Amino acid sequence: MNSNDQTMKSAVSPGIGLILWITIVICALSGGALMFERNFMLWNVGLVTVLVGSALPLWMLFATFYRLESDRLVARSGPFRWRVNYSDIRSVKRCKTLLAGPALSFDRLLITYGDYNVFLVISPISPDAFQKALESRMGAFAKENGQ
Repeated sequence: MNSNDQTMKSAVSPGIGLILWITIVICALSGGALMFERNFMLWNVGLVTVLVGSALPLWMLFATFYRLESDRLVARSGPFRWRVNYSDIRSVKRCKTLLAGPALSFDRLLITYGDYNVFLVISPISPDAFQKALESRMGAFAKENGQ
């Protein structure tokens, strides 16, 4: 990470936040209850339920962010990471879509990149400011590299 890197957390829509918190609580309670059973198989199922059903959404809720590095955009959501080189980005536009991606809000940016128009949806806290910063980095990167 460079001192010029810019990081912004994901916005969280109330509906998405509520669904994540309900999932976390239900999985923690049900998985925890199974772990108190005196059956090794149920204990394992309970452990997996707590880890996957509670820890993963919790990790995603608190660790979804976007970083503008010197040469690329990095999107992170829990254990998942996307890296998109500025030179590969074809378009950036605001949208309200249900497409899957590292976005915890319905107010999103749709980033199209690559030769096959792959997309990435993100939901920075300030979409307009982030889009402006991203497009600025894309332009500066293109100038530096003679593109």
